[in-house]
Amino acid sequence: MWNSTYINSGGSGGYVSGNLTVVPGTSLNIIVGGGGKVYPNNIVSQYGGGGSAGNGTGYSAGGGGRSAIQLTNGIDAVTAGGGGGAGTHLYNSSGTASVGIGYGGAGGGLTGGSSSAALNTGVATGGSQTTGGTNAGSTYNGLSGFQFLGGTGASNYAGAGGGGGGYFGGAGGGIGTFGTPTKGGGNGGGGGSSYVSNLSSAINTQGNINSSGGQATAPNNTDPNYVSGVAIGGAGGSTNNGGNGLIIITYTPTIV
Repeated sequence: MWNSTYINSGGSGGYVSGNLTVVPGTSLNIIVGGGGKVYPNNIVSQYGGGGSAGNGTGYSAGGGGRSAIQLTNGIDAVTAGGGGGAGTHLYNSSGTASVGIGYGGAGGGLTGGSSSAALNTGVATGGSQTTGGTNAGSTYNGLSGFQFLGGTGASNYAGAGGGGGGYFGGAGGGIGTFGTPTKGGGNGGGGGSSYVSNLSSAINTQGNINSSGGQATAPNNTDPNYVSGVAIGGAGGSTNNGGNGLIIITYTPTIV
């Protein structure tokens, strides 16, 4: 299902590090987010709350799922946000065709990154610390994100990218229609937010975007513990899915 004409990039996932205080014997629930999938496997939500792409005829991608640690089941103590999925749009807001226009927003940070704004589409915003991302101003708007869940991309003419999962998920991308006969293109989704309020010495780094097509690199990828392919933003219209998440835990006992 390769089609180089439709290459847009999904946003890469966020990076979080810090110290989390726990009571000895506490059971941890670990969620390792799944990478967003490209066409034709893009209309399934990913583990960790990555939103599905719109069910159109284009080459959009689903959003990446969040990675999280829970001390109480169902409540994230720490979250690293997933990136928004790639869209299918080929035209910028001035109507000029350009590969990479329909990119998804980066995951992570206190507010996830927004998607591009292409022809007749509004940006899909990232999730914040209190609300999911939204998409407005498109011919067909994507669905808003919710806590832990990215929004679904719009479906009409061409599918739009799904929102990244996060503490609050990014919005699904919207679709802009234009021309006679009518044509359409879909934006990427917004990125999901990270959550670090329970960490001391916290590091909260947002992922990256790629506005030229192809994959988006992961943040902090020179760390010696980084594993190749983790958290990358996949390339829509290709065989390059987004990268899965990774959680590394080290334990330092308290000496009394």
